[in-house]
Amino acid sequence: MVKREKKLQIIIINWNSSAHIANCISSLMECCESEGFYITVVDNSSPDFLEINRLTKICRIDQLIELKSNLGFSGGNLKGFKPGFDFYLMLNPDVVFLKDSIKACFEIFNKNSNIGIASVCHLNSDGTEQASYFSKPNPWQFVFNNIKLSSICKDNKGDNEIDWVCGSFLMVKREVIEKIGFLDPSYFLNNEDIDFCLRVRESGWEIKIDKNNPIIHKGGSSRESMNNPKFTYMRSNLLFLWKKGYYLICFLYYATGCANLLFTCIKSGFCKKAWGDFTKFLFLKPVKSGI
Repeated sequence: MVKREKKLQIIIINWNSSAHIANCISSLMECCESEGFYITVVDNSSPDFLEINRLTKICRIDQLIELKSNLGFSGGNLKGFKPGFDFYLMLNPDVVFLKDSIKACFEIFNKNSNIGIASVCHLNSDGTEQASYFSKPNPWQFVFNNIKLSSICKDNKGDNEIDWVCGSFLMVKREVIEKIGFLDPSYFLNNEDIDFCLRVRESGWEIKIDKNNPIIHKGGSSRESMNNPKFTYMRSNLLFLWKKGYYLICFLYYATGCANLLFTCIKSGFCKKAWGDFTKFLFLKPVKSGI
C-alpha cells in the first residue's frame, strides 16, 4: 500500500505585513517539500490588502480570505481553518525558513503518537536564539512585571518539559482539534497560544521542539502598526488570568496595571497615547480597541 501524503494547511494572518509575506512564502517553497501543502492567507481587514491581493499573482497562495473587520490572531485563524487536513500550521508572516522545518515537525509526530503540537527553535535576525518554548507560566510573573520586579519570578524556558510554544510557528495535528477545539476567540492578540497549548497539555498530549531546523522570526511586525500595543498586551494578560481561574492574581494584576499605566501617563506629561492606554485598561475596554 502506498503511504498517503500528509496534508497540511498553513494559515498566515496578515495585518499590514505584506512586506514580510512574500519572503516568508518564498523561503518556505525553497526550503520545504511543498507537496500536500495548502497555504491560506487571512487578511484582517488591513490597509495593505491590495498589496496582498497582488502577491497572489507572484507567489504561492492557495486561498486568500478578506475579512471585513479585524478579528485578531485567534479569530483570523478560526476563519482560515479548513476541515479535512491532517495537520495545521499557524505561521507568522515575518518568519523566514532556513531548512525544512515542516518535515522536522512531521518526523516528531511520526516518532510519538502522543505528540499533539510540534514546533522548531526560533532565531532572531542576528542568528541568536529567540525564546519560543516554555514551561507553564507562573501567574505571579504577570504582577511582578507590572511593578518592575520581573527578576523575582522569571518564566522558565521549557528545556525539560515544554508546556507551550509561540504561535509564530505552531503545528498541531487534526486529532487534537477534534478533541479540544482550536484557538479561543476570546483572545484578540497575545496569550491565545499559551491558552491553547495548556489545554492541549491538560488533555494528555505532549509538545515537542526540534532544535536542528530553526526558523528566523523577526517578531512584532503587526505591533509596529498598532495604536496601543501596551494596552492590548496587558488586557490580554488580564483575560488569561481570569479565564484560568487566578481571580486574586487577576485583581492584583489589574490594580498594579492601572498604577503602572498611570505612572507612565504622568511621566509622559499625559500624552494622548499613554492616556489612551490608561483609560482603556481602567475601564476594561475590549482588546480590539487597542488596534
